[in-house]
Amino acid sequence: MRPKCIMNKKRMERINRRESEIKLWNSAHILASMFVQRWDVYGMQLADGRYVSIKEPLTGRHLMHHLSGKITLGVYVLNEDSETTLTVLDADDDVQYYQLFRLADELAKDGIPSYLERSRRGGHMWLKHSSLVSGLEAKTFGEELLAEIKLEPMEVFPKQEELRNGPGSLIRLPFGVHRKSGSMYPFVNREDGLPTAGDIHQQIALLRNPKTVSREALDEYTHFALTTRRDAAGNNTDAEPDNIWKRIRQTQPAIDFIGRYIELTPTATGGVGYCPFHEDQHMSFGVNEKGNYWHCFAGCGGGSIIDFWMKWRQLEFGEAVHELSEMLEL
Repeated sequence: MRPKCIMNKKRMERINRRESEIKLWNSAHILASMFVQRWDVYGMQLADGRYVSIKEPLTGRHLMHHLSGKITLGVYVLNEDSETTLTVLDADDDVQYYQLFRLADELAKDGIPSYLERSRRGGHMWLKHSSLVSGLEAKTFGEELLAEIKLEPMEVFPKQEELRNGPGSLIRLPFGVHRKSGSMYPFVNREDGLPTAGDIHQQIALLRNPKTVSREALDEYTHFALTTRRDAAGNNTDAEPDNIWKRIRQTQPAIDFIGRYIELTPTATGGVGYCPFHEDQHMSFGVNEKGNYWHCFAGCGGGSIIDFWMKWRQLEFGEAVHELSEMLEL
């Protein structure tokens, strides 16, 4: 018979491992809600700092390994429909990095929130939109911000206005260890440049309910540039293609539609539940209300209500669009 002290030690080790895994899982959920735009492909950083594209589903387990330092992920900034909830400014050196603080101060005066992150050679400014916007709008917004206060040119993500060949540009997912430097770079306060909290889980917790760029603020910065551009191209600014799949997504919020078929527990970002597409024991299925999309952390995929209906009914894209358009009377 083993001594009681040894049994208690083993039990405590199991409890600690479980608590650590729960903490990682919760942080991974927040990380995904803030930064992940698509789940069908992701980037993996190599030891020399380069990235390779992995054309496989991104899962919650990948995000947990990222946070624990086992791997370092890159995320694509545009989803499959050339939309995003992010605009990111990439400062390549310390001079540009400290210019981001100046920009953050100016934006704060106008009520526009931003998030600053240190990086190996400079830093990133992350701006979270209140809903999905087109790649054109997100890119133009970043360019107009730089022009507004006459900052030096920086890389703006998304780099593409619209996807044509491949998944577009990616950027290192925050809170991962840079494989070349071996360091993890924090999010920092714009007031003093110090980390926003003591450890990465505390920093991630501050992003649970991110402050977002309003549609009004986005339009204020982009309207003139986009209108001028359309007029120069001789386009009719009032003419837009009538895409039925876009109307489906705009008409029916994902959380309402999916909630008819899956029991969802409300969360700060939307809802979670047991994934209907695999034998789920951990409530791996999540719906993001602002982003208007669903995803499965275990790797079953994600996307709009069209993607959900395709999987739920085992239909092709055109069949799902046809059924949904009739259901929603579009």
